[in-house]
Amino acid sequence: MQEELPLMEKVDPQLDSCCTTRQRLLCFHGFRTSGAILRQQLFQISNLGEILEEYCELNFIDGPHMCTADEEAENEAFVKAFFAPPYYEWFTSAEWFTSAGNIEYSYLGASLQLLDATIKHRGPYDGFLGFSHGGMLAHTLALLAAHDRLPFPPPGF
Repeated sequence: MQEELPLMEKVDPQLDSCCTTRQRLLCFHGFRTSGAILRQQLFQISNLGEILEEYCELNFIDGPHMCTADEEAENEAFVKAFFAPPYYEWFTSAEWFTSAGNIEYSYLGASLQLLDATIKHRGPYDGFLGFSHGGMLAHTLALLAAHDRLPFPPPGF
């Protein structure tokens, strides 16, 4: 039977810096929630935040679009039951397609401007952490970076 190695002995020596140097992560909340709600989700509903904080500094921000009263009314019932407003969005898709057949997104430009300003003011960051809709934003940022269209320097991960 093979002996189980401690976690740090399994890590590739070239990756030691990721485990010995605190990484800075910019955290993106889910659709129509907030940075404060994501913090609650990571620290009060799960223990992921506690585990991550051993290795990372977590910075939470809100999306650029604060939901209107009408948008709040459309929010998921469980979100409203457990988490108080204000609620924010990173972007939202319209119900129509452009003439080129693409889906049109609102607020994405505002999100990129907010992230650019945040990174200039509070950065640099080593990576992004996104939950749900925030994960879609992180993925979008990776795609933009891959095509040299990100308006700020990409993080390491």
